[in-house]
Amino acid sequence: MKPDDDRPTIDPVALDAIVERAAGSNVLPLHDITVSPIVGGVGNGLGTFRVSGTGGTDRIVWSVVLKVIGRTDGPHDPARWDSWDREATAYRSALLDSLPGGITAARCFDVVAVDPDTMWLWLEDLGDDVDGTWTLDDHATVAGAFGELGGRHVDDPELAALPWLSRGWLRDWVEENADAMAALASSLEDPWVRRAWPNGEAEILLRHWEERERRLAVLDRLPRTLCHFDVFRRNLHARTDGDGGREVVALDWAFVGLGAPGEDLVPMVLGNVAFGEISPVAAVELERRALDAYVSGMRRAGWDGDPRIVELGYAVAGTYRYTVGVMRLFLPFLLGEVPLQIAEHVFGSPFHEIAEATGIVTSRHALRLATVADRLTVELGLG
Repeated sequence: MKPDDDRPTIDPVALDAIVERAAGSNVLPLHDITVSPIVGGVGNGLGTFRVSGTGGTDRIVWSVVLKVIGRTDGPHDPARWDSWDREATAYRSALLDSLPGGITAARCFDVVAVDPDTMWLWLEDLGDDVDGTWTLDDHATVAGAFGELGGRHVDDPELAALPWLSRGWLRDWVEENADAMAALASSLEDPWVRRAWPNGEAEILLRHWEERERRLAVLDRLPRTLCHFDVFRRNLHARTDGDGGREVVALDWAFVGLGAPGEDLVPMVLGNVAFGEISPVAAVELERRALDAYVSGMRRAGWDGDPRIVELGYAVAGTYRYTVGVMRLFLPFLLGEVPLQIAEHVFGSPFHEIAEATGIVTSRHALRLATVADRLTVELGLG
């Protein structure tokens, strides 16, 4: 079936098997099948679609999600931040089968290699979130769960032997921005650049770009642990579990790999500010709670290291992730090279609010975190 030209052609026999697996019972034959694109963020993949309909003589309503991923240009390095088939490999492994602290991965019903360059992930449809608005306590609870996950896997030799896990995620992410940083240096007087970074922050970002190797080398000296690398509100779904409790489903494991303790907290805090999921004025309080919760989670898992290691991992990653690290994505909007409507569609806000949020992430938080990172580097003797 192929509802229109931009949606995938789905084999009806294969769909029968997927829906039976999802429903847990015989719902054949399937009726009223529709394929609808799901609008997401800026993650990788060729498209995500909700496939739905009814089934059986009772016309039971069913739906599943199809995520289509495809090979990227250039040589394939399984450890790079954007390795195209990592999420499929993660679901095929046992890595996501037992996550701690009320966190689970979305169920995967099948991984299908459509051709050498394309894979389909058939995932559960999570439907509506039971908690549309999260409190700071909710975010801190998730931080604790991912801290427990990290605490389980500090310098884990079994994970180190898995070649498909990302390595040096932040370094690769940042280095993609060389051309964009050069463009920023020649566009400092552009009105939108000045609006996003009104008090000389753009010049400071250029200095951070020049100093990136010094700080990223410090990050490399920290212990390695398991990181999701994209844990922010849009990749988290709250639902009620079978016992009536609250369960959080973590989506989009395309970046999963080995990083420093605390790196996962950056999207939890600054990513949520950038995407308007939490108020900028609440970010420092969330940062404090998330750091405390993450360290407590690591302690529950048996880690007894210096908590300043977690703060340093967070501070270095926070200095670069949503500033220099997104310049190639954000600057084209500021310079009028890409229509503003695209950014407004992804972020769900007028572009002037997006630009102001970016400035807040930079001026109030990332620049402050650079100072924290440099201080902790000296205190821990890692300079």
